[in-house]
Amino acid sequence: MIALLMFKTPLRRLIRMGLDRLKSVAVLFLSIYNMFKIQKREIEEGVVVNPINQVLMANHLLQATLMVMCIFLTFLFSFVHFFYEFLT
Repeated sequence: MIALLMFKTPLRRLIRMGLDRLKSVAVLFLSIYNMFKIQKREIEEGVVVNPINQVLMANHLLQATLMVMCIFLTFLFSFVHFFYEFLT
């Protein structure tokens, strides 16, 4: 794997794109997991919502929303590029 990334080969670009998309999806799932963890902690403790947890929840929700939009736009652009290449 490291050798494929070191030398300029046709597979290098494909591997880099795949790793980048995998990283985006991992960050998305981590953000969603943290939201559920905060929500579960509030339910288990049975206390009034903590303002710090509200800020953290809003931050994670914003991150997850932005990541979904980025992933959607990436797939949309790749499909448009594929069909453009197919038609020309």
